[in-house]
Amino acid sequence: MTGFSDPRRSRAEKFWDMLARNWDKPTAESGQTDTKVLAKTRPYLKATDTVLDYGCAMGSVDLKLATAVKAIHGIDISSRMIAGAREAADAREAANVSFEKATVFDESLERESFDVVLALNIFHLLDDTPKALLRIGELLKPEGLLISATPCLGERGTVPVRSVMLLVSLASRLRLIPYVRRWKIGELRESMGAAGLATIEIEELVHSTSEYFVVARKTQ
Repeated sequence: MTGFSDPRRSRAEKFWDMLARNWDKPTAESGQTDTKVLAKTRPYLKATDTVLDYGCAMGSVDLKLATAVKAIHGIDISSRMIAGAREAADAREAANVSFEKATVFDESLERESFDVVLALNIFHLLDDTPKALLRIGELLKPEGLLISATPCLGERGTVPVRSVMLLVSLASRLRLIPYVRRWKIGELRESMGAAGLATIEIEELVHSTSEYFVVARKTQ
């Protein structure tokens, strides 16, 4: 699977291109502050690591982590997101950061070529997350790490969030927005395990949206 011929993927690409128009581009000032996800991610990174950021958007994560790793490569299906990411990288002269319009299945990504794969706020947006996890396992080097943050919207959450999710589910069924999966954290962990990725840390970061930070290590 290397192209964007699937009609659903084309709709998703157009959706994210539209959002990119108002997406904040990374700035020098924004690079000074870590989110909780980034603060938890940094201890897992080494100066020798080559990192893949799956669903990189405008590349703000990559630019913040660039000094902590050897190289970081961001991919996204939105050409406008990638254009913005490249512009930001050039402005900050981040020589070890690169961006490409691609899916995780693209043949340009070689097997066992990454020490770490970042998947931040993307697993709930995929049509086939188990397939993507298998591919991530292929891309990781032996003992490599998957670091993810995922809203597990199948968990109970708060009343306002549950109300919003009813609207999100309706909009998704009407194809007004991309597919949104209502994961439960147990299901996500089982899917990772089935892909040969053993979880080594799980923490709920945001209770209202049941967002979980999960780190898994390649075991096979």
